[in-house]
Amino acid sequence: MDHHTRQQSECLLPDRKAGELAFRSRRHRWAFLFHIVLFLVNTGVTILFLARIYGQDTINTLSFTGQRLAVRPQRFMMTEDSPYAGPPSERVDEAWKKLLHHINIRVSHGEMQSTNQTSVPLADGNGFLAWMDVSHQLHCVKYLRQWIYRQHYHPDVGLDEEPHWLLHIDHCLDLIRQALMCRADTSIMTFNWVANRSEPMLKLDSPEHVCIDWEDLMRKVQDRRIDNAAMAQLVNPSLDSKFV
Repeated sequence: MDHHTRQQSECLLPDRKAGELAFRSRRHRWAFLFHIVLFLVNTGVTILFLARIYGQDTINTLSFTGQRLAVRPQRFMMTEDSPYAGPPSERVDEAWKKLLHHINIRVSHGEMQSTNQTSVPLADGNGFLAWMDVSHQLHCVKYLRQWIYRQHYHPDVGLDEEPHWLLHIDHCLDLIRQALMCRADTSIMTFNWVANRSEPMLKLDSPEHVCIDWEDLMRKVQDRRIDNAAMAQLVNPSLDSKFV
C-alpha cells in the first residue's frame, strides 16, 4: 500500500469507528428503554393482580363475586322514625323479618374456593350454605334487641339459661364493635349547647354518609336465597334428624 492509499485509509478509520460507536449507543439505548417498558408492564400487572386479590373486600364490592354495588348518599334516620326500633309490635317484628329475609344464601363451589373457605353443602348438591357477614351482624343486633325485651320474646328463659344467653350477647357486642372499627365511619358529628347543661351535647342529626344501596345488594343476592324448605333438608352427618 502506497503512502497516499494508507493516508486515505487512516482518514476513513475514525468515521467508521464513530459509526460503530453510534450504532452501539443506539442499541444500548433501545435495550435500556425496552427494559424500562418491561419493568413498567410487569409492575402494572402486579398491581392489577394485587388489586384483584386484596381489593375485593371493599365497601362497594360483593366480596365473593366481585360485583360492584351501588352506593348513595344517605342520612341516618332518627330513632322515632325507624321501623326497626321501639317496643315489640307486629310492625317492628315484620320489619326485622323482612330485613333478614335473605340471611341464608347459596354460594357456588367456585365462589367458596375463591374465599378459601368451606361450608355445609346443600341437599340438592347445588352450592353451599352461607351468610354475608352483614347478615350476621344484623342477626346480632336483632338478638340484642330481643334480649332487651326478653320478657316479651323469651319469657321462659330461666336463671340457669342466662349464662348461655350472656355468652351470645358478649359475642354479638364484640362482633359489632369489630365491624364498626373495620368500616370506620369518619363522618363528622357536631355539638351544641343545651340549657342547664354544663357540657356540650352531641347533636343527633345525622351527617351525610356514603352508603351501600341496600336494595341493590338485596337484588343481587335474591336469587341465592335458601328458603325454609331447603333449610329443612339439611342433615348433620353425625345425627339422624334433619335441621329444624
